[in-house]
Amino acid sequence: MRAMGYQCEPWVPDAQERADSAESAWAAPTHLVLFVAQQRMPQRNVVDCLAQRGLRCIWVDGLRSVGRVADQVVPDAIVYDAQADSVPSVAALARLRAWFAGSLVVLDGAGDDNSEIAALELGADALLAHPVNPRRLRAQLEALLRRHPGGPLLDAAAMAAGRYRLLFGVAAYFRARGVALPEPPFIDEVQLDFGIADAAGHYHVPLLASPWSYSTYRGS
Repeated sequence: MRAMGYQCEPWVPDAQERADSAESAWAAPTHLVLFVAQQRMPQRNVVDCLAQRGLRCIWVDGLRSVGRVADQVVPDAIVYDAQADSVPSVAALARLRAWFAGSLVVLDGAGDDNSEIAALELGADALLAHPVNPRRLRAQLEALLRRHPGGPLLDAAAMAAGRYRLLFGVAAYFRARGVALPEPPFIDEVQLDFGIADAAGHYHVPLLASPWSYSTYRGS
């Protein structure tokens, strides 16, 4: 959907290609924000407010569609509308965190201290109450992205065939979110050595981790 500067589009299988071809329609975005909300697009004033600072939005119709997006879109931040989704918050945030380690903002109807504490304990970086203030949401996303810029680790110019190594600070990640770990932790850092054979390809290398286990795979 794109009309009169309304820069939010529903996700479809070729969303990334459509977004790339349409970059000239507005200023080049600084960050990509994925809105996850079942049957509810973000309001136009919210999208326009974010776009003023280079935050481009792609809407995903509910949590169940996120898995299909992962193969085509690499967001810098996710805004999850818990009020508009039928999936319980505990399962929803666990599923999002299994795929995405970047900035995660939750929108909820309550917005009280108990709701905020619960959201933070479940993996959210911030919780905002409905109705959302567009400038507050924008400021919150910008604050999170200053600390965790997100985006691809290598851009197209730097991508080359060869061997690579990623080091994941698993224990530091969970400690920063208030998870109590033994000393020394069972899993401290995970070193992942992998190869890139196709320099023109899109490599998504996630680590699905808990304090006690981890797994990885090659996304696309």
